[in-house]
Amino acid sequence: MNNLTKRISELEKELSQDTQKIVLLQTVFALNSCLDKDDHTIAEHQKRVAVLAVKIAEKLNYSLDKIHGVYLAALIHDIGKLYVPSEVLNKPQHLSGEEKDIIRKHPTTAYDIVSDIEFTWPVKDIIIQHHELLDGSGYPHGLSGKEILDESKILTVADITEAVCSLRSYKESYGVKEAIQELNEGKGTKYDKTIVEACIEIVEDRSFSWTTAIPRHRLY
Repeated sequence: MNNLTKRISELEKELSQDTQKIVLLQTVFALNSCLDKDDHTIAEHQKRVAVLAVKIAEKLNYSLDKIHGVYLAALIHDIGKLYVPSEVLNKPQHLSGEEKDIIRKHPTTAYDIVSDIEFTWPVKDIIIQHHELLDGSGYPHGLSGKEILDESKILTVADITEAVCSLRSYKESYGVKEAIQELNEGKGTKYDKTIVEACIEIVEDRSFSWTTAIPRHRLY
């Protein structure tokens, strides 16, 4: 194989990989849009979590490839809630044990929904682990420490931060101060210390916006 033929082959391979990434990105956007039609609040939550998760990953100097995986997983991490009855999901009163069990199935359901998509990142594992905690008290599998992907640890912190800060039909918005308090209380026990510190630095910065658009060139 001469140099020109070799370079053409390399370019074709790069184009194929880029095309695959674009298709996967479009697939994830489509899944988020489906959820948006069913529950706009959850769809917006996912988008906001994705923005914060990307910011955290960037601050921690993750590779662009890892950031891609974090972003895609964040955009669909709660898609399993499509199968949670709205009367349970939006219940303003305390949930019963049975109702909590129903909600706790959503990471597994999300994993099942995307199980046939051939991601080039560990998106499915990031999604199913996003409620796992360092001390093993999370769900669905009670993983702990190094059993949990770093990307999942980022998603966990971004997820809890956005959830505390945002208004829901079943709770008031508590704000950044309360989110930081929750993160600090769980720092090093439930949540990764380095990730928590990066997250707090980001949300305390007045220039941070939950609705920041992620530039296309950073997605593929």
